[in-house]
Amino acid sequence: MFIILTEDQAARVRGDYEAGRLEPVRVVPGLYQLPERLIGVFPDAELDQYPATDDLLATAKAPMKAQVAALRWGKSQLMPYDGETAYADAALAVVTAKIRVLEESGSTDPISFKLTATAWRSWTLTQLKAYGLAIDAHIQACFDNEASLAAQIDAAADIDALNAIDLEAGWP
Repeated sequence: MFIILTEDQAARVRGDYEAGRLEPVRVVPGLYQLPERLIGVFPDAELDQYPATDDLLATAKAPMKAQVAALRWGKSQLMPYDGETAYADAALAVVTAKIRVLEESGSTDPISFKLTATAWRSWTLTQLKAYGLAIDAHIQACFDNEASLAAQIDAAADIDALNAIDLEAGWP
């Protein structure tokens, strides 16, 4: 059995005690472990307050998938477009709504659109649609990469295989 610790928890228990030095072992990024037998050896570390598992591999996969999901969310917020680092995820609903309004009104006049905090564009309906399609492609590529990394995590047969997965690889 293993005591499971987050990075913050590992930092809290790491140190010198009457029984000796306590040094949690990194399993995967953000997850640490100690043998459960140390609860009795280091009572002043209060290790009994942390969860324990006998399936370290399954326990390690969950935080890795959470890290991948967080990376996907972050990567989908902005994207390169028209020489800028443009809004993506947050702009998709606005772009979609504006396209619908322009199509229903039949307007052919260019509209002002805020591409970034400091970059404005005057776009026609066709240009706005191109931006919307680019946003959709970017976000889909982020989801596709998250799915690929999650599948690699699921397929990992051991901790070494988990640690060999590059969570930063493949993002658009």
